[in-house]
Amino acid sequence: MFAGRNEWLVALTLLSCGAASVGCGGGNTGTDQGPDDQGSQVDANRPDTGSTDAGTTTLLACERDDLFMSGIDLAAKTVRLTNPTGADITIGGTNYQLCQGPGLYSALPAGVVPAGGSLVVAIPSSLTIDTVSGTLALYNPGSFTTRDAMLDYVCWGDGAGTPRLNIAQRVGTDGTVLWDDGGCVQLAGSTDLYLRTGTPGNTASDYRNSPSNVVCMVSSTDAGVDAGVTDMGVDAGPVAILECERTTLIIESVNTQTGEITLYNPTGSTITTTGDYQLCQGPGNYAAVPAHTYAAYSRHTFSAPGTITVGADATLALYSSASFGSRNAMVDYMCWGTGGTRPRLTEAQTVGTDGTALWSGGCTPAAANATIYRAPGTEGNAAGDYTTVAPAPAIDCNPVI
Repeated sequence: MFAGRNEWLVALTLLSCGAASVGCGGGNTGTDQGPDDQGSQVDANRPDTGSTDAGTTTLLACERDDLFMSGIDLAAKTVRLTNPTGADITIGGTNYQLCQGPGLYSALPAGVVPAGGSLVVAIPSSLTIDTVSGTLALYNPGSFTTRDAMLDYVCWGDGAGTPRLNIAQRVGTDGTVLWDDGGCVQLAGSTDLYLRTGTPGNTASDYRNSPSNVVCMVSSTDAGVDAGVTDMGVDAGPVAILECERTTLIIESVNTQTGEITLYNPTGSTITTTGDYQLCQGPGNYAAVPAHTYAAYSRHTFSAPGTITVGADATLALYSSASFGSRNAMVDYMCWGTGGTRPRLTEAQTVGTDGTALWSGGCTPAAANATIYRAPGTEGNAAGDYTTVAPAPAIDCNPVI
């Protein structure tokens, strides 16, 4: 009798799984019965082979095959669209639509989003952008209740009821969800939300309040004029890595009036300088960065050590070790005014093993007694990435949680 009852339960379970796959593992060896993934999400939908939490497929934003939203300026009512593909994408017809819920949708303004690049467009006035709480979804085409038509989704504050969240949390045919159940991006008084480079863009922690220029590398051989490594197809030069994607200290500013230098830690770990980090202005002119413990996402200002001077028309290089002839030991470089003799420029222009170059072109224009600041959301490897006006907000790599 026991055996018969067990056989009946097995038959019923199999029948239920055949009729509707929701909640049925079907060979899942993970802990959440989710679809095939890389162990980063939880959704309890389809069979998978994950070993940690076995949630949905992890697809980085730059691995998508259509446009996504990489930044929203709520005060200016603009959205930055990024094209991760190898071909330009034209917008402005009825295909690409922004949506905030039933009856609240509008086509994007006309424009072309370049391959691997981005385009900032005005959010249509028919949509209401609240600077405290809200949501925005991108569709192609405008089938607003269809998950595969939804390309991207983001919410902030309390989400203002989070319309279309039920669509964003469905698993698409690519195995992904566009938003998890971890809440919306918290603005903390800001009116900006930017996608962090190298993230899926489907959870609040993938966003931050300071600018971040998401760059998608087109998977093709570099055919540019500088014979650099594969890049996003803009200048066909070295790989782009913004300040918050760096793994070492960076130079945030130099004050040519007081002779002070500010270094910033863009990582989520503590960095302690114990004589390893060195400042250099040419052969024989170098000094260790003063001993200091840089907490995650923190900065520290100190007077230029030793023979290092940061007056007018100068150059400054930062090394992670005293290997001054090694490009890979050089982790940052900047010059202002005329740059003087621009020592170590050749190293800074050399492509490192990470695919980046630390400088190109001339120096940042700066008057005497100026402070030269690294602009947030930049690579920090060209004159235009620096300013003599203090950025507001300053660099802040701490992820929004």
